[in-house]
Amino acid sequence: MCRMVGIIAKAPVPATYELLTASHSLLWLSRNGRRWRLPGGRGPHDDGWGLAWHENGAMRVEKRGQPACTDPSFIQVAGGVNTDILIGHARKASLGMNISDANAHPFSKDGLVLAHNGDIDLPPDGNGADIIDSQRFLHWIADNWDRTEDGLLRTLQEATGFRHTSLSFLMSDGRRLYALRQTKLRTEYLDYYSLYVKHTRDKTTIASEPLDDSPGWSPVDNGTLLILEAGKQKRLTL
Repeated sequence: MCRMVGIIAKAPVPATYELLTASHSLLWLSRNGRRWRLPGGRGPHDDGWGLAWHENGAMRVEKRGQPACTDPSFIQVAGGVNTDILIGHARKASLGMNISDANAHPFSKDGLVLAHNGDIDLPPDGNGADIIDSQRFLHWIADNWDRTEDGLLRTLQEATGFRHTSLSFLMSDGRRLYALRQTKLRTEYLDYYSLYVKHTRDKTTIASEPLDDSPGWSPVDNGTLLILEAGKQKRLTL
C-alpha cells in the first residue's frame, strides 16, 4: 500500500511543488495518505521513500527505508530534483514485508524503473534472488515485455492472472512515463488504489490522490494504461 507521484514534462522542471510544498504533496501523503482500515480513512505511509528521475540521459534512483515525513534526506534530495521525468513513492509495507533501503521503491532493471502500489503473488525470481513482490513484478515485466506498446498491454493482461490486490504502477524507460491503474473490483480497493492525472501546458502530473484542490485533476479508470510522452498521451484498456 503506497502513494505515488509522477511527472513528465516538455523540458526539465523543478519537482519541489509535487514532492514538498503542494497541499497534498508526496511529503504530506507520507503522513496522511488515504488508508481504508484506519479511523478517518487516512494515515502514514512511512515505511520508506524513493525518487527516480531522468538525469544525464538515464534514470537516477535515490531511496531510503525511512519515513519521508521525518527523514531530512528526503527534503534535501527532493528539493534538488529538476527533471523532465519523475517517479516518487511513499511506501506502506504489506504485512510481513521487511522495511529497508533495498525494499523501498522504485526498483530498476534493464533500463526500466518501477514503483508499485499493491500486492502480487508471482513465482520466485528466476535468478533465485530473495526480493519482495513489487521488485519481482518489475523483473517479470522486464523479462516478458518486448518493448512495444501492444507487447506491454499483452504482458500486463497476462499479469492479471496472478493473484493480486492491485497491479497499479508508475514506470519509465527514460523516454516515457507509463501509468497503470488496475485493481480488483472491491469497493475498498477501488477507493484506495486510485490514480489521478492532470495536464497543463508544460507537463503532465499523475498521482495516487490529487495533490491540491485546483481544477483539472481527472480520475484514471480502473483497467487503464496511460503511455505519456511530453505533450502526448495514449490510453489503452486492459
